[in-house]
Amino acid sequence: MQGTPDNERWAQVRPAVEEQDEAHESHEPPRGALLITCGYLVLIVGLWLQVYLQLLSNGGVIQP
Repeated sequence: MQGTPDNERWAQVRPAVEEQDEAHESHEPPRGALLITCGYLVLIVGLWLQVYLQLLSNGGVIQP
């Protein structure tokens, strides 16, 4: 069964797959993405809090 086309094909593909696995393992995980996302959320919440507090200090929404 060693001479079957599937085994020969796998023998050709396997080194490339192992090289790709090694290349993926050598990369560090993305650390900055989580920090940027959290910073963005804090900024948005802070800005909306400022808008809300400004609205309250002006007497709230005026009812017609």
